[in-house]
Amino acid sequence: MSAISALMGCRTQFLYSLYFILSNQDKNYYFRLEGIEDLDILDDNNDLLFAIQVKNLSKTLSLSDFLSDKKTSFLMRFIENYRTSIPVLFPLVIFKQKC
Repeated sequence: MSAISALMGCRTQFLYSLYFILSNQDKNYYFRLEGIEDLDILDDNNDLLFAIQVKNLSKTLSLSDFLSDKKTSFLMRFIENYRTSIPVLFPLVIFKQKC
């Protein structure tokens, strides 16, 4: 991954997180950046409600992108969290770069 791609990804995560936080000010949510995922949403009891992964991709996403055996893959983190806690929503937000 190039430095430019990494910076674009960080920018996309930040802007989406800011948008989500500002759009949900009326709810009793707590927000955690770079928690389990890029943006975690917690309730008043500090229980995780959503763990949002934000991607900025230049290629089309395919099933093989999710079927990685790596412990750090989005799917493996989801499965691990699902096994060990109350089921949480894991939205995947994807922005496609113009080529």
